[in-house]
Amino acid sequence: MRQDEDGVTLDNAVVRVRIDADGLVRSVYDLRAHREALAPDRPGNAGWCRHRTLLR
Repeated sequence: MRQDEDGVTLDNAVVRVRIDADGLVRSVYDLRAHREALAPDRPGNAGWCRHRTLLR
């Protein structure tokens, strides 16, 4: 795990995940396939966050 002013990066032998300072998943990079799994400029958990907020 690495943390800086922009957020947190978590990685293992399979993926590298970047979470920004607002808690949004900004990148899920597949280290084996050498490609980004998320669409550009689309947080990976934005729909989940909105859904969770509605349930409260």
